[in-house]
Amino acid sequence: DTRVVGLDPNEPMLTVARSRPQRVEWRPARAEAIPYPDGAFDRVVSQFALMYFADRVKGLAEMARVTAPGGQVVIAVWAAVAHSPGYAALADIVARTLGQDAADAIREPFVLGDPAEVGALVATSFTDVEVRRHHGVARFDSVDAMVRAEIRGWTLSDTIDDAQYQRLLKAARTNLAFLTDATGHIEFAMPALLVTGHH
Repeated sequence: DTRVVGLDPNEPMLTVARSRPQRVEWRPARAEAIPYPDGAFDRVVSQFALMYFADRVKGLAEMARVTAPGGQVVIAVWAAVAHSPGYAALADIVARTLGQDAADAIREPFVLGDPAEVGALVATSFTDVEVRRHHGVARFDSVDAMVRAEIRGWTLSDTIDDAQYQRLLKAARTNLAFLTDATGHIEFAMPALLVTGHH
């Protein structure tokens, strides 16, 4: 019988996850302190989370600890922001309108986008590490929808006021227009790196 466990330190995220009709046991926990015994799982997966670990090396060591001998780890991170033209452009717009610290928050999800760097990081705890690039596409209904999702819905939701948001939105409508089609929809490449290894 297969057992699937999901961990996240964020209770609102767990609430959303638990609302899905899946057979997953969801628990609040951080990667740096996984609440399971040694060798508990045949496969450990990290989906676009490694960049947010408070201590990446410790988190990977914990992932290795709970992986059974001969088991596998699969880790997904975003490729470098330069390969995602929509987010590269948005970060530039944010830098010009709100400053470099705000732009760095936009770039944060992409900080492990160098294949050699992320491969070496995972190799601190796993063997036979391979990094493969996987094609992906980001889609939004409009420039406004993209900015709302990324700024109001997540990255800078607690740090900018309405006037700053409107200034940013105005700049984005002009500077992200190159990504839109005739109906105003946005679509651009957003590749990921898939890292695999064994314990």
